[in-house]
Amino acid sequence: MAKLRLVTGASFVFFLLVTSLVALPATPAHAVGGEGQGWPSFNESDGCGSPWMRGPKVERSGWLPSGTVLRGPHADYFGRSIQQVWDSLFWWDVPMSNGERLRMHERLRPALAYVGGRLETDEAAGNVYRIIDRYTFGYAARTVGGSYRISQHGLGNAIDMNSVRNPYTTGPLKTDMPSWFVDAWSDGGFCWGGYWISVKDAMHYNWRGPLFTPGITELPASYPPTTSTENFTRTMHTDAVPGVLSGTQHRLLMDGDNDGAIDVVNVSQTPLGTIIDVARASAGYHGCAVSRYSAPGLASGDIAINGDWDRDGAQDLWIIDDEDGVEITAYLRFGDFAETDTASVPTSSGDAYLSADHDVDGWGDLYILRYDGGWTVEVRSGADRFQTVLATGSLTGGSDMVFTAVDRDRDQVPDLFGVGRGGSFIADGASSFVSVEPLSGVSGTPTDVAGSDYDGDGRHDLVVLEEDGIRVYAGNSRLSGVRVTSWFEFPSYRCASTSLPYPYEGTFRDDDGSVHRYMIDEIQQLDITRGCNPPLRDRFCPDRNITRGELAAFLRRALSLPAAEGDTFVDDDESIFEGDIESLVAAGVKIPCGADRFCPDDVVTRDVMAQFLVAAFGYAPSDVDAFVDDEGWSHEDDINAIAAVGVTRGCNPPANDRFCPGRDVSRAEMASFMVRAVDLMNP
Repeated sequence: MAKLRLVTGASFVFFLLVTSLVALPATPAHAVGGEGQGWPSFNESDGCGSPWMRGPKVERSGWLPSGTVLRGPHADYFGRSIQQVWDSLFWWDVPMSNGERLRMHERLRPALAYVGGRLETDEAAGNVYRIIDRYTFGYAARTVGGSYRISQHGLGNAIDMNSVRNPYTTGPLKTDMPSWFVDAWSDGGFCWGGYWISVKDAMHYNWRGPLFTPGITELPASYPPTTSTENFTRTMHTDAVPGVLSGTQHRLLMDGDNDGAIDVVNVSQTPLGTIIDVARASAGYHGCAVSRYSAPGLASGDIAINGDWDRDGAQDLWIIDDEDGVEITAYLRFGDFAETDTASVPTSSGDAYLSADHDVDGWGDLYILRYDGGWTVEVRSGADRFQTVLATGSLTGGSDMVFTAVDRDRDQVPDLFGVGRGGSFIADGASSFVSVEPLSGVSGTPTDVAGSDYDGDGRHDLVVLEEDGIRVYAGNSRLSGVRVTSWFEFPSYRCASTSLPYPYEGTFRDDDGSVHRYMIDEIQQLDITRGCNPPLRDRFCPDRNITRGELAAFLRRALSLPAAEGDTFVDDDESIFEGDIESLVAAGVKIPCGADRFCPDDVVTRDVMAQFLVAAFGYAPSDVDAFVDDEGWSHEDDINAIAAVGVTRGCNPPANDRFCPGRDVSRAEMASFMVRAVDLMNP
């Protein structure tokens, strides 16, 4: 039977089977989440131990009036308007201050209580860090630094302390905060700005969310939407999305960049290894704005789903191989998918899989669905890597449908959406799917479907991924005065004229327009080049002039020379190519640029390139004067030697009676020279 991808719906508790489901006792649902999500995270930096969660945008910059609409996961948790946030604030007594009080969001009470208790213990032990009121701030209804992204202060979710002594800086960290003070906040679930990666904001503490505060075991209710329910008969949004690479094996809808919006994710096996490409919703899915991640070797398996594998508030990528049992490899979002974890599930294989937080503990649970004239489901706990069965049940439905489930009416009972060639439907979960409503405007065989709060209003929409685009069907009435995508998208984003294409042909994504592209692919396959942008190495920089150090690396790899140590030249100690240079010297290829210098960063001219090739490959001298423009050049003999064997064909086709000895050599041109030289070695 052909496998179906059944995509999870958008509830923190995914009661896919509702009244037909036989469930073990579980924590009741308290909040509605997005597809693949567990508990929310509001972390501001990867430096604090979990993925950075980008906050939502608003329709204006600067100080925000009370009527400003807020949307997305942050609005679910903190309020759907500035006024609602304001109404949710409480006065917090700042420890170690002279009676300072700050307005903070009600939902920070447990975290602030934890920090207060820790600091009280520290003070009793004689550790005191005095907070100065005029340099300490809490709630402020504003955006970040002139942008349209709301500040965490505008949510009542951040505090700045002793700003003068702990400034914001793009340089080294400047702070007088003792480590025990920082630890109290960090252990309570706050991200300290001193741990930020690209800049430092030592005054700043942001609450990361309920996942990271000890003692929080339940989620509060989401703030109610300000819209009414619609039945997915209206197309809310459409967008073109990038196509696939030749090696793409998985393509799905998920939040791949951790901003709460649905992205399109391609997982490909390329000559460079496993690549995870995220076409970001925030950039309008533009092909020039695809975020690329180099992942470990692609796990076997023909099903890809998403869910929070490691309970950090981000959606990870799961690859499922069920040819012999059920084996899952998870590519972790924290660390840009560069780390994996695996699990073996003690059960038989299924026909479709999905992940959702069924028991509301923050772990992504595994749903295994099997079809035999009808569907049965087995839900296994992510907390113990799917050893414990949480629920089992059954439902009806045809085998040719692609499914997703979302809590359309916010009754904490997801409704089943079926999309197929013969038509589509909504089956109401509260009626055990007996009540079915046709969807006249939704049909076909999409690549993937997802239940997602696309417009960020708190109600779920239906996102359909087709071959070359997405279509979003509205689950709510229109939001007046705001654009659907404005809470996550950069509306003015434009691709630069120098943007790299996606998809692309060959190994590298920046050489499609080069006449040397096939030669570039060949030297990559020969391991002569490894790209110009480590660690991804998906670019070759064909138009950039090659340096003497890079040429040394090309030649060492082409000749398979062993590693060598030495210090022949005085100017290459800091060069990453010093080992390549010494390998050439050990093999008798010593071409300095002065008495004891190599000049590894100098670009290579065509005459010097000829000198290197003759020295490396040992071409014999030639009596033929191949070109008319190299008379009097010191390397004329070398130029004639590489012309005689066919490594060079001149610089002015079709006549090719000139060599252009003083012209710089591009990396693309060098690829062609290297392929011809290697071919002569291996006729």
